[in-house]
Amino acid sequence: RMIRALRFAAKLGFTISKRTAEPIRRMEHLLLQVSNARMFEEVNKLFLTGHGLESYRLLRQYGMFEILFGGLEQFLDNPAFNSFVEYALQSSDERYRDQKRNMPHFLYAVILWPKFQSAVSRLMALNDTKADRVSMREIADLACPAVLKEQNHITAIPMGIAESIRSMWSLQLQFL
Repeated sequence: RMIRALRFAAKLGFTISKRTAEPIRRMEHLLLQVSNARMFEEVNKLFLTGHGLESYRLLRQYGMFEILFGGLEQFLDNPAFNSFVEYALQSSDERYRDQKRNMPHFLYAVILWPKFQSAVSRLMALNDTKADRVSMREIADLACPAVLKEQNHITAIPMGIAESIRSMWSLQLQFL
């Protein structure tokens, strides 16, 4: 219900009363007890149905984004990260208004990108110390499951979507 309140506030443009907001802040940790499959569906409703940017801002305001996407705390104050996520969500909102399809793999690939980049950087540093180095693709193939496995504790990402995320990230690494 906490997520639903934020989703409706984002969708309908209303303000959450102090009486409602206080328990949200106090009980947000209970989201970790919700089924990860259910959380996947709720995140999709938050971000892929035309009000993703406002949902993101409200989640940040109420400290719930950090629960839904743990391990990103170090990036949340980074203007580049916020601009990247906000641009992607604004684009998704426009796509929704234009009756175009939004895909969860894009959402997760964007939001989790800095975690993936960090994992790749750590593996590249290890790779540089080895005599038998592995390819960038192999590094990506190691980093991706680790990032997605951690996210799966919160939101159960279906295998097909996880594979699409892996493909997007691997392709993106080719351009760096």
